[in-house]
Amino acid sequence: MALQFDIENKEKKIMNMICKQMDYTSFPLLKPLWVKLVENNGSNSTYFSHLFKTFTFEVHESLLQQKIASGCEVIFFVLLSKEGGEPGGFCAVNCNRELGEGEIEMLYVDERLRGSGYGKLLMSKALAYFDENGISNLKLCVAFGNDKAIGFYQKFGFYPFTIDMLRK
Repeated sequence: MALQFDIENKEKKIMNMICKQMDYTSFPLLKPLWVKLVENNGSNSTYFSHLFKTFTFEVHESLLQQKIASGCEVIFFVLLSKEGGEPGGFCAVNCNRELGEGEIEMLYVDERLRGSGYGKLLMSKALAYFDENGISNLKLCVAFGNDKAIGFYQKFGFYPFTIDMLRK
């Protein structure tokens, strides 16, 4: 089911976006946004921006395939422009129904669409998906230094539990 939302972007043009649930096979469509997500994480990283430059789409795609092979479901909620179907953002989630565990794997909204409620829409769709499937043990990871994301996720009840540290 697609939800349609009309917004006014920072350039004062109307952006018509729909949110669609898609399966893993849609991931290649999201490569340009994934690249921007990694660049954004790298620019926000306090200590390890250089590591983000080593991340590749193909490696991440392989990691998602491994999760699927181990019994996880991988689902994408994707913002698509009503005209042309260009992706404007996405939220990737995975869950293991047997264990009742879920993860918000990635969330990214194009800079031109930020501040218009699309991040909230994507999070709401992800959380509703978990609720509908009886998944209550949820987690997500945020790159250290991405304080805006931490504040955003706290609005949905996510708080820091541990901090992974790497030796530089």
